[in-house]
Amino acid sequence: MIEPIRQLFDTSGFPARWHCGDWSDIHGWLHILSDLAIFGAYAAIPTSIAWFVIAKGREVAFPKLYWLFACFILSCGLTHLIEATIFWHPWYRFSGMMKLVTAVVSWSTVIALIKILPTAMNLPGMVRLNSDLTKEVADRKASEAALQESSIRLALALEHSQLGDWSWDANANAMTLSRRAAEILGVSPEDRHSRESLRTDIHPDDRGPTKLIVDEAIRTRTNYDVEYRVIRSNDGKEIWVHAKGRGVYDSQGNILSVVGTIGDATGRKHRDREREVLLVKEREARAEADRANRIKDEFLATLSHELRNPLNAILGWASILRTDSSNLEELATGLDVIERNTQLQAKLIADLLDMSRILSGKVHFDFKPTNLLSLAKEAVETIRIMAEEKNITVTAPVDAPQ
Repeated sequence: MIEPIRQLFDTSGFPARWHCGDWSDIHGWLHILSDLAIFGAYAAIPTSIAWFVIAKGREVAFPKLYWLFACFILSCGLTHLIEATIFWHPWYRFSGMMKLVTAVVSWSTVIALIKILPTAMNLPGMVRLNSDLTKEVADRKASEAALQESSIRLALALEHSQLGDWSWDANANAMTLSRRAAEILGVSPEDRHSRESLRTDIHPDDRGPTKLIVDEAIRTRTNYDVEYRVIRSNDGKEIWVHAKGRGVYDSQGNILSVVGTIGDATGRKHRDREREVLLVKEREARAEADRANRIKDEFLATLSHELRNPLNAILGWASILRTDSSNLEELATGLDVIERNTQLQAKLIADLLDMSRILSGKVHFDFKPTNLLSLAKEAVETIRIMAEEKNITVTAPVDAPQ
């Protein structure tokens, strides 16, 4: 194995090329300088290819073919270098081996090129690449213009509705707040905020329920709509906020971010509370009016009953006396009943007037002794006629002390 390698560089049996034939200096140096110039070019080309492939890295298409071309060109250059040195060092055996290596590398390059050529032919040319690139740039500019227009419209809509927008980056756990959102929450939009830092400003009674609603919406990949109280850190003022949001997920369903809007709902909450108070007062007033109507109806029913009783007695005795007035005792009794019930009727009317005075705060009481026995007898006499018509006997205590 060593002997064939050693013989490659054995120059015995071969004279130097200067001594092989009749070489003139001009003819000899023409060959030498030409071979050296070709070697220089052939060495520069693969060096440039190698630098290009290394610099571009993965951006280069078919890198193996580039390296084969570099080896092929370099091996060709080496054969020209050996040809130049043979004028002084006749290593023809090594020259033949280098030509064999060049042939192998050349055909390897040809085979690789044939395999790659169909794929390379399908690659777009520079004109097509420039056209596609121009179209892509135009489409991207149109998309950016449309996106900018949409952003302006969204900003105007949010400004008109007094809403702020925000986003949360799940990987960095960073909250990005618009100027209006930061103003509502009472924080600076330039400061770094996280979900936890903003959650500490939520009212303790609302913190847990709000977290459950948001976490459930993220888990089920749905929108959330929640209202809660916030104690602003800049002024300590308690406000109501109305927040909406939705998560953004990757292809595996992992949360990437959450975007949403936030608005100040304090004024609406106060109006709702005032409306509820007014509704309660209105219900109470309506209930009081219904109760007053029932009392009025009961009073009118009682009043009509009380007014009808004396009238019945008066009408009853008037009818009796009109039929038969020859009995003087009965006439005197009847007139007495009529007079007494007329006085009772007048008293009832006076009582109504007293009630009016009571309501207006102008009542005057006149206290005096009253004979309860006479009141009982008068009551019996009042209903006696109606009782007799219905065959009912009514008696009054007659032996009680006066």
